[in-house]
Amino acid sequence: MSDGSGIFTFTQDMDLNGKQLYIIVRSEPKANVFANSSDARHTVTFSNSLSMRNSSNAQFTTVNQDSMKVTEKGTNLKEVADYGSYSKSTNGTGPWTNVNQVMSGNAPGDRILSTWATADGKTSELTSGTYVDYRLIVNYAGNEEGTLRVEDVVPAGMEPVYVRYFWTNPNQSADTRPEMSPISSLPDGNWKEIGVKNGALNGGASGITKSAYAYYDASTGKVIFDVTNLHRDLTGAVDTMDIQVQIVMRVTDPDALLGKGATFVNTMQVYKTDGALVNTSTTSTDIKITDSIVKGMSDLTNSSLNFTITVNPRGEDLLTGSDNLTLVDEYSGNLAIDPSSIHVKKNATDTSDISFTVQMDPTNHTMTLVIPDSEKLVITYTADLQAALDTEASVSNSAYWYGYSSANGKTVSKSFKVGAGGSISFGSSPLIQITKVDSLNIGTKLQGAVFDIYEAQLGTDGKTYEKTGDVIAEGTTDAEGIVTFGSGTSTNTTLKYNKIYCLVEKTAPAGYIKSTEPIYVGVFRTKKVGDKNLYPRDWDQGNPTAADCWTSSDLESWSNVSIIYTNYIDKITWPNSRTKVRIDKTFWKEDGATKMDFPKGSYSFGLYYNGQQIQKLTITNTNGLLQYLLTANGKTTAEAAPEFVGLNTNDTYEVYELDDTGNPVKNGRLVYTNGTQYTVAYQNSSSTITTTDAESQDFAISNTHFSIPVTGLPLSGSRGYEVGAVLLAGVFTAYVLWMRKRRT
Repeated sequence: MSDGSGIFTFTQDMDLNGKQLYIIVRSEPKANVFANSSDARHTVTFSNSLSMRNSSNAQFTTVNQDSMKVTEKGTNLKEVADYGSYSKSTNGTGPWTNVNQVMSGNAPGDRILSTWATADGKTSELTSGTYVDYRLIVNYAGNEEGTLRVEDVVPAGMEPVYVRYFWTNPNQSADTRPEMSPISSLPDGNWKEIGVKNGALNGGASGITKSAYAYYDASTGKVIFDVTNLHRDLTGAVDTMDIQVQIVMRVTDPDALLGKGATFVNTMQVYKTDGALVNTSTTSTDIKITDSIVKGMSDLTNSSLNFTITVNPRGEDLLTGSDNLTLVDEYSGNLAIDPSSIHVKKNATDTSDISFTVQMDPTNHTMTLVIPDSEKLVITYTADLQAALDTEASVSNSAYWYGYSSANGKTVSKSFKVGAGGSISFGSSPLIQITKVDSLNIGTKLQGAVFDIYEAQLGTDGKTYEKTGDVIAEGTTDAEGIVTFGSGTSTNTTLKYNKIYCLVEKTAPAGYIKSTEPIYVGVFRTKKVGDKNLYPRDWDQGNPTAADCWTSSDLESWSNVSIIYTNYIDKITWPNSRTKVRIDKTFWKEDGATKMDFPKGSYSFGLYYNGQQIQKLTITNTNGLLQYLLTANGKTTAEAAPEFVGLNTNDTYEVYELDDTGNPVKNGRLVYTNGTQYTVAYQNSSSTITTTDAESQDFAISNTHFSIPVTGLPLSGSRGYEVGAVLLAGVFTAYVLWMRKRRT
């Protein structure tokens, strides 16, 4: 029983050969440190004593005593030392940024190796990236002896880089120092040796070098190593007979690297040689790297603003499994980006661009750039501020990674006043210039789009415009994708200032979907009316009054009109989309009627045109999270949906599921995915699809679970079904012949 002081007493009366024997066993902690401490290295010592007396009147005499030290998380524990982002320099060790020191006195640059020796006698180098330094401490309280196996479970979104023998007490003798010995008989799995060889120990053990033997299986996400030659500490001290092992992990989780943040729970389990679990230790780490995007905005020059975006400053692999990153630039509705001003370079001083694609969405005021991963890039462009002269206009511009939000990126905001002077250019009459581009890449100009232009009038709601009257001109985009209205020819009438025009796409470029929404635009200029700058409804009117004019507030109240204030040319970038084919993937149980959850694993599909594969789509299910990778034109990008994109309208394609060798699977064949067998059936029993003018079409592919008897012979690829049928037929034939022989 306890007396409330933490002392536990157990008594027993015994009769030995007619004599009364009284025994007391007392257990007492020397220090109560668990109550308020979160430090895993804090220990408490429990003392245990045995006392006896031979009569109720005698004094107790201590006949034996012992003690046991216990740490808060057990004698084997795991800690986070620090983490940070590393930039590999061409001239040697690069700088560390985003450093977070969890353990005092540590910094990644001091503790994480930039080079190390590997098992094959080669030297590995730390590449640019974000890394976490974990410490695995075995036998801290000095209670263990012999050999222990340590298993470290790598959290999703990380991968181990190396394991090394980090520290041991320099006062230990060589014959009591723990070792990280080779494992002669590894468990089943695909193990890779990742231990550092002949590495110098940190701390006071100067001059000592040790080799670590550790093994990683990427399929299970586990690291294992054995610690041998463990000894107990018989003096009652802690941190004398232990070993500290360093595991350095590279962060691969896109949430952590792209500004959203992620939590990583890392678990260490320690086992005896007979497989009995000794203890488990876990540690949690929150990581959020916010400098993958840096954005800047210049001051206003005339009516223009220059923007600079620096992405991936360390040139690290930010999106595992994809060759490209997708950057979204969300801009204010009063900005008009000049597509020809967009440049993507490795360095601001480079003279040429790298390969990139740009998509524009004028309706939602977003620009999307697909750029290479694993490279530091500098993106620049110019935008015109479309604001009434001599008025304050606020500008907000945000850059963030696709799939995230502006809160996870960088935003620049400022207010500007567009002056009436300077080099603002006005001609005798306005022009409207349309550049027709591909929506997936505005660098692709489209010829053959036909446009009609109408005059427009303000609707009865006083806020929206609508087209009126007959077509005043028609034009077709040239080889550069350009058509211009207002040139003043017999077929291209002169346009007027301060008038709203309606542009309608009459015919889309070949293979593209026709735009159904008209665009309303106007080029506006002011005249001095009294002491104010106003916008005459009739620009040609000689002496307009205030009643004949609009104010800036009037123009700002129109909800569906794009207005140019600072130039006589209204330049419009008008994208057109091609169609998409979305894979509608369904799994069924063997009865063909009960739907299954989407199984774990990767499933690939090919899009074929004239017998040639032109795109490949891979759907991966990782713990219920579906991810989509599309490979086209030699590039792989992460997509938001399982779609083949950029397809011509009214064209015929074939869609097939691919087997493990990348070959198309025909109807009724077996496809092998992670050891599971399925029959494949296509939409309407055909792999052919003819696209329409719709933005997206579904193409159904169903997989039904299928089992065949094990024959002892390997079945692979799309030939499995036929091989299985032949084997079964052979068995049946042999059985019939045998029965006939018995009857004769």
